[in-house]
Amino acid sequence: MDKYKMAEITGIADSVRNHYNLSCPLGSIDEVVRKMGGEIRETANITRMTDSRIIKPKEGSSFIVEVPCYQPAIRRRFTVCHELGHLFLHMRYMLDPSSWDALDMEQYYSQPETDMQEDHASEFGAALLMPEKEFRSEVERNSANGVVDIKAVAEYFDVPVDVARHRSLVLGCRESIIPTGVLMFFSFDIVGST
Repeated sequence: MDKYKMAEITGIADSVRNHYNLSCPLGSIDEVVRKMGGEIRETANITRMTDSRIIKPKEGSSFIVEVPCYQPAIRRRFTVCHELGHLFLHMRYMLDPSSWDALDMEQYYSQPETDMQEDHASEFGAALLMPEKEFRSEVERNSANGVVDIKAVAEYFDVPVDVARHRSLVLGCRESIIPTGVLMFFSFDIVGST
């Protein structure tokens, strides 16, 4: 993604944070969505853990974020922010009221999302959850001898480690990252093989 598009996405995420007076780190994601005029619904009808969607109902809430009911809370939080990326960037919620009002959901869902749209929504979600200034500050606070404890940074923002790691790379935080998880090595000797 080019730096101009990244700056645009970050600017929109910052504007959303300011407009809704969102704290950092972000509080309850359900409360954030309610503040924006929407609601989150968990459903068993979504078949993959990473699937989710935005719905513009004919009546009631301004929008609904549908997420899988079995998704872990920390992943659910990022998933909702990713969907908010689609809401603001692609559906133009609050940014262009005439486009939002004219939005036909059947037509919107009949057009497959591109990888680029998915990348944009993920970058928006990361920028909303981890604003650049605060992220850099946490990276610095959790660094020693040029090594970042990315797990501690992720815990501060209440995001999955892979999301914090990606944000670090996007923002050019070049320090080494303490690896997380377990590395397994398997070796097999096959009798009679050459």
